[in-house]
Amino acid sequence: MKEMKNLRLLIITILCTVSINAMAQKKFSVYGVGFYNQENLFDTCHDIGKRDFEYLPTGSNRWNARKYTSKLRNMSRALADLGTDKLPQVGCAVIGLSEVENAKALDDLIAQKPLRDRGYKYILVEGPDMRGVDVALLYNPSLFTPTDTAYHYYYKKDIEGETEEEALDELRLSREEEALGNTISWDDVVVPDRAPKFPGGVTRLVEWVRGAIQYPEAARAAELEGRVIAQFVIDKDGSVQSPKILSGVSPEIDAEALRVLSEMPKWEPGLKDGVPVRSKYTMPVSFSFAKVNLPYNVSHTRGFLTVTGKLAGETVTIIVCHWPSRFSGSERREWAGQQVYKIVEDLLATNPENKIFVMGDLNDDPTNKSVTEGLHGKADIKDVKEGDMYNPWYNILVKDGQGTLAYGGSWNLFDQILMTPNLLNFDNRRDYSTLKYWTCQIHRRDYLFQTEGRYKGNPKRTHAGGVWLDGYSDHLPTVVYLVKEQK
Repeated sequence: MKEMKNLRLLIITILCTVSINAMAQKKFSVYGVGFYNQENLFDTCHDIGKRDFEYLPTGSNRWNARKYTSKLRNMSRALADLGTDKLPQVGCAVIGLSEVENAKALDDLIAQKPLRDRGYKYILVEGPDMRGVDVALLYNPSLFTPTDTAYHYYYKKDIEGETEEEALDELRLSREEEALGNTISWDDVVVPDRAPKFPGGVTRLVEWVRGAIQYPEAARAAELEGRVIAQFVIDKDGSVQSPKILSGVSPEIDAEALRVLSEMPKWEPGLKDGVPVRSKYTMPVSFSFAKVNLPYNVSHTRGFLTVTGKLAGETVTIIVCHWPSRFSGSERREWAGQQVYKIVEDLLATNPENKIFVMGDLNDDPTNKSVTEGLHGKADIKDVKEGDMYNPWYNILVKDGQGTLAYGGSWNLFDQILMTPNLLNFDNRRDYSTLKYWTCQIHRRDYLFQTEGRYKGNPKRTHAGGVWLDGYSDHLPTVVYLVKEQK
């Protein structure tokens, strides 16, 4: 086995060795650093406390073993291909991932033959995202050796409370939960023209419920978590009446949810033709150790996975991100950019030689403020100063018109990999005595694209319009290549 391992490492070394035309008398090692949004890599089992209902066999996507197995096969093929334009049969040393549900999904992914043959491993820290999707890092241990892992939460800018969008997201019901709520009938209840309102709005509702919950000791001892779906009537005077459990977790947790709901203050009642009416309200009540123990100013969204290790004998840090969605507004992504930039500053203050990559689905283009100002991303190497980061994707979008996802007939380039100045050659120098940036590309294969129908030419995703396409992702992968002279 040892001889086979040594032979495999020798083969990788040979394959990683390329000649650069302008310096043909020297030999260089090339390394790929990639990123790929997995577009909902969910397993088929329910994770307690996560909103993964549409990715269950009974959910709206009818997510069964056949579809899951095909998804794993497809994604492993694409991930193994990433970087092979420059590094045939070797691929990337590290690949950042987004939209991964859990460790089981990653265990199943790296067990697929294309990734298993390369020996890929992964690093995952499950965060507080309410949907349950996380970021992760795949790495080839023959090329990259992790030495330190940290997870940085996305902190709220306004520490006084959640933004309205975050509160709405926490109360949002899946289609399955909505259908469950519609199965209950009440006497003298009508659909109001104006919905009932908790005093202060949904932000205060979420805050009040969290503050009122007393985690049952029996449930805590049994490590029970979950999401209770409850329904109640808001009477004409705003009082909460007859709370019921539609979907529970355990007797202790269900009882605590009913206690909390029955003690709520009066609401503003719903109105029909301007007159107060009795109306029903369906809402989730989440019980989670993670949420109980989180600092009060942490947002329940995806954080920033930071992995430091050795690549080509040098210290390299990869920060994997999946910033807030477009529906959240640009301010939240601008704040994400500032938080990640602070992580970069702290890393460089500790070790100025550290070569840092920020990668991920930023949900913004290279031209947006979250990237140009938040991350100090510069489009051209000549403009990169100390404290800046280089963003090679700016001109690929602006000048070449290429992107990683299509929307409304045009391309966006959300999937970016930025780097610190110590990875760059300035003034057209070609000094590769240390690890340096060489080139980048949006990874394209024919199988990654729709070939017919309304979305022809777009990335071939898993589902579209409620139909299973047996595709890959709604995003294309990206990769940067690094070069170092062999000694």
